[in-house]
Order: sequence, then structure tokens, then C-alpha cells
Amino acid sequence: MKNLNDMGTEKLSRLIMRLSLPAICGMLVNLLYNIVDRIFVGALNSDALAAITAVAPYMTLLSGFAVLVGTGAAALISIKLGEKKPKIAEKILATSLPLLLILSAIIMIPSFGLQDFILSLSGSKKLNPETIAYAKDYLFVIILGVPFQLISLGMDQNMRAEGNAKAAMLAMICGAVTNIVLDPLFIFTFGLGTRGAAIATVLGQMVTSGYIFWFYFGGHSHLPLDIRNVHFACSARILKLGMPQFLIQLASAAIMLVYNFSLTWYGAQLDPVNGPKIALAALGIIMSVSQIVMMPLNGLSQGFQPIVGYNYGAKQYMRVKKTYLLAVLYGSLWMFLGFLAAELFPRQILMIFNREDQVLLDFGSQALRIISLFLPLIAFQTLSSNYFLAVERPGASIFLSVSRQGFLFIPLILLLPVLLPDSLKLYGVIWASPVADVISAIIAAIYFIFEFRRLNRLQKEHDEKLLIAEE
Repeated sequence: MKNLNDMGTEKLSRLIMRLSLPAICGMLVNLLYNIVDRIFVGALNSDALAAITAVAPYMTLLSGFAVLVGTGAAALISIKLGEKKPKIAEKILATSLPLLLILSAIIMIPSFGLQDFILSLSGSKKLNPETIAYAKDYLFVIILGVPFQLISLGMDQNMRAEGNAKAAMLAMICGAVTNIVLDPLFIFTFGLGTRGAAIATVLGQMVTSGYIFWFYFGGHSHLPLDIRNVHFACSARILKLGMPQFLIQLASAAIMLVYNFSLTWYGAQLDPVNGPKIALAALGIIMSVSQIVMMPLNGLSQGFQPIVGYNYGAKQYMRVKKTYLLAVLYGSLWMFLGFLAAELFPRQILMIFNREDQVLLDFGSQALRIISLFLPLIAFQTLSSNYFLAVERPGASIFLSVSRQGFLFIPLILLLPVLLPDSLKLYGVIWASPVADVISAIIAAIYFIFEFRRLNRLQKEHDEKLLIAEE
């Protein structure tokens, strides 16, 4: 149990890096699921690239259900380990697996009959028949793999919560490598196109799920996963703590839908034939680039959350505060590097995905530079939301999450184009992102002024109790 004890004693900078770097590496490799798909699919044509972008909101929603259970269980596990209650942590771990399987069935079964509806929400009515055919091929296979996506993303976070960040990283690497190897085989050699990309993705998720089962049922974890410990009475607390991250993913899916629909709508106004396809394909590339930049930040979030949760449970409030500030510093530095890359080399970045379509490269380069204007502020806002989850304050976490995604971003996507002339309406959709970044960062700063005061008060009260006990 050395990894657990270190959370309360080890130097914070070293501890954050030790828990975050494996998470970052694992998530970056796992990100190749989507990146490699888009690179190989982009080699087919821009229609295929636009097609998998149309399916992206559904895949984001799936991730949301995975983190609903995964982040909730992981946060509770960290807190209970900090409180020296490993038996309760074992019950939480055991309950998370059947919860993921139940959610998989609830999502998967109706999805088969709602495929046309799912694609219509992304503006498929403005797309040409070839793009729609590519999207249907991709979506059908993704639906078949729903249980493996939820298990691989949900259970992986529990491994980090008990201090096994390296094992969690290896689980993701195994799946991503499988996807990378199989992608060109299924897409080009077997000639399956977007369906082949989806098959490779699902097989990669199956490999990750298999590794996770081997890790837990093979006795390699600190906390044993024993089905006899399933205790559905703790489900409500798991789902409550996982709700902020679920709402983030839900809002992200909603944003993608509104984004997709708005881009295809205003793209059609500029060019009825190619406008929707170009706008959607460009968004797909920018989403991949954004994920590359965001994944290390998300890995940092997962790395610092167990430290915050453990020390909060152990009543080491000043250590909690220092952990958060260090995480914000590291995250902001990383996002600044992403800002520089996007502003200085936008065209070169887009050419990784498609070199032939000059219209796509021109529009995509401009859009990428606009969206990346305030990237460093995203680190502060994201880590603040995850912090409140780690200290079992889901209400604050939910508000900070939803304030950017729902209260700001979606209304701005709808409002800004209306205020601009016809020739600039498409760019009004793009400008919604940086404007939302600035406002949401201001809201998070106000929250933390009061949170630091609360931590100082809790630390003072705890110190006074210790002095009374010693006397």
C-alpha cells in the first residue's frame, strides 16, 4: 500500500508527475483511436472525414456515461482510502462494473433503431448521400462496441484511484496499439472504408477491456474486485459524484450537435454543394487537434484528483491547496504551448489529415487559430471543475462545468452568427469558443476566492482540535 501512503507525504511536484504522467501517456495513446481514424479516413476523401465528424457527438455521449460511473467511483475510492476505509472502497469498486454493464444495455439497444435520428441531429440533411453512407457504416459498428467503450473508459479510472497509474496507462496503450495496427488493414487492405475504421476502434476497446479484467481478476490490484462485494446502495453516491463529468460530456455532445448543425447550415449558405462538407470536415480535424492538446490536461486532472481526494479525507487542507495550485501551473504551461503551435503552424497541422483539399486547408487554418486564442484559460477552468469533484462538492463542479458548455457556449453559437453579415456568419460559430473561454475562466476565479477561504478555515479548525487533543 506504499502508493497510497505516499499521497499524504511525498513531495507534491513529484507526486503529481508520478500519477499524472502515466495518465497523460495512456490518454495520449488512447487518443490515437480517434486521431488515427481521422488520418486514415482523411486519406479516403473529405466526405469520409465529414462522416465520422457527424458520429462524434454520439461517441462523446458514450464517453459521458463511462465517466459518470468511472469518475464517481474513482473519487469515492480516493476519499475512502484517505479516510483509511479500504473495505468501503472495495464495495465501490465492485459496484462500478455492473453499473457500467447496465448502462451499456440501456444505451445500445435503442441506438440501433435511432441511427437516422442520431445523424440528423448533426445536420445530415445538408450532407450529400455519399457522406451519409460513410456515416451509417461507421455508426453501426460503434453501437456494437458500446459495452467495451464504457468498460475501458470507466474501469480505467478506478485503477488510477488506488495509485496504479502505470497499469491504467498500459491498458490504454494495448488498445490503442491494436487500433493503430488494424486501421490500415481494415480500411485499405480489406476495402471497408469507414466501417473498417470503426471495427479497428472497437477491437482496440475490447483489448483494453480484456487487460482491465486480467488486472483485477488476476490479483494484480491493491483493491480486489470481488463481485460478492457489489453493493448497489452506494450507486447513488457514485452517480452523484460522477454527474459533473457526465454533464461535461453531455454538454460537449450537445455542443458538437449544435456546432455540426450550425456549420452545415451556414456552410450551405456560402456554398450549397461543398460548404457543409468542408465545414464539417474542418471541425473534425480541429476536434482531433483540440483533443491532442486537451488529453494531457485531462491526464493531469486524473493525476491530481486522487491526491486532492486523499489529502482532503486526511484533513491536510493546505496540501490540498498546494496540489491544486501546482496542477493549474503545469496545466497552463502546457496549454500555452498548444496555443503557440496552433497560432504559428495551423496549416501544417491540418495537412497531417488532408493535403489535397485547399479550400478545407484555408478555412480550417483560420478556424483553428480563432478557437485556440485563449487555450491557457481552459486549464484553469477545467482543473477547477475537477478539483471540486475531488473534494466531494459535486454542485460546484457541475456549475463550473455546465457554465462554459451549456450556459455560455451553446447560446453564443446560436447568437453570434445572427449579429454578423451573411459572409461572416460561419465565422460567428467559430468565435463562440474563445468568448466562452474568457467568461468561464472569470466565473471559476470567483469560485476559488471563496474556496481558498474555506480551506484556510478548515485547516485552522483542524489545527485547533489537534492542540486541544494534545493538551
